[in-house]
Amino acid sequence: MDRRDFLAGFGSLICIAAAKPSEALGVLGGKTPGTTPGFSYRVVDGVKFTAYTIDCGPGRGYTASGRPYSELRTYAADPDFYDMGTTIYNPWTDTESGQFRELPPVVKEYILSEKRRHKADGFGKILDTGSAIKGPRIVDVPINDRTVALHFGKRHGPLYVFDRPFITPLELDETEVYS
Repeated sequence: MDRRDFLAGFGSLICIAAAKPSEALGVLGGKTPGTTPGFSYRVVDGVKFTAYTIDCGPGRGYTASGRPYSELRTYAADPDFYDMGTTIYNPWTDTESGQFRELPPVVKEYILSEKRRHKADGFGKILDTGSAIKGPRIVDVPINDRTVALHFGKRHGPLYVFDRPFITPLELDETEVYS
């Protein structure tokens, strides 16, 4: 499968009128999508989510895009299928989703800690790559703690890929370079 086949498999975009990305997803909960231009996204089913930690990579704090690493925000994916800077939603890191409730307690406690809770909304950007990430259905979740990353393991589920970047809540904290 190449990028063209992958994108063709989506069919049409789902257009949602919303002020925020979280509202865009909420509109699908039994409501009719809006008619005003809003956020559009595609759903990629069957994605394997794995966790990675920047401490074992060659960049030591910077992603393949050159941007600083930001836990729970700077995801890694295959650049043949996802453009750098693509906004995504991962239900595994959204404390309000059913998938989050299925995570091991050590992972949930880590994500819910005071330091990370403000990032536990599921949104992030594709800003990194990895040698083991091949194809459209594997995405690495950035988690600073190696033990927690190992407990995260491999998770499967949908990935929501948005058609344009968001200003908020995804502005990455430039001072948050992992060391």
